Amino acid sequence: MIRQPIPPQLESSFQAYLAEERIRSAREISVLASVLYLLFGVLDIWAIPSALAEVWALRAAVIVLMIGFFCTTWHPLFIKHYASLTISLFLVMGMGIESML
Repeated sequence: MIRQPIPPQLESSFQAYLAEERIRSAREISVLASVLYLLFGVLDIWAIPSALAEVWALRAAVIVLMIGFFCTTWHPLFIKHYASLTISLFLVMGMGIESML
């Protein structure tokens, strides 16, 4: 199968559309993740009462990083570094949960 090249005008309009979608989804993801991360903190009272202060400190640190991620979505360089920023956010969230365990 021979693949035809995508016309440059079509490619640039698609990338512009994709950039808007990436920004919107990144904002939605960071808000939803922050709310869920915060709400699951209520379970810490029963699940980890002996280390409550440490776990809540970890949750607070991760939420601060998520807020920082949310704020970077308005920066012009966000789209250029979209993949690395998104991967970093997911790694931070995962490492935060792993640290709590």
